[in-house]
Amino acid sequence: CGTPPAALLDKIAQEVMKEDQRLQEAQGPKMKGPIYSTMLCHLLFALAVMVPAHPKEAAQSSTVRGAAFAQLIKVQHIVAQGILPKALYEPADGERAKLFLYVRATACVRSALQTIMASWFAADFGARFMISEEGGKD
Repeated sequence: CGTPPAALLDKIAQEVMKEDQRLQEAQGPKMKGPIYSTMLCHLLFALAVMVPAHPKEAAQSSTVRGAAFAQLIKVQHIVAQGILPKALYEPADGERAKLFLYVRATACVRSALQTIMASWFAADFGARFMISEEGGKD
């Protein structure tokens, strides 16, 4: 197989954002229900696998960055709000809901981190941003 087109990065990132939106809407005002799904895991994995083929495009794409950082913001939200794991269970998972929540959350966060790291370091953005940004040498 050849290298996937760079435009596919943004398309997959848009699908990640759509799945995130669907999960948020399904939670409703009670904020109860899953925030990670199997589909989201697959989409984030696909995104993470594609990033090394186009690291600069990924690092410069606000859609790709947004899709990846949204997963990390979820973790911050869970910790800050003190949300209990039971509130995030997928009802269809039954007795194994806690296990599946852990697996989905870990897979999504890992893929998001892989996307961020692969795009920034492969595109050589990491060190340059730290030094050249205003206040970077404080």
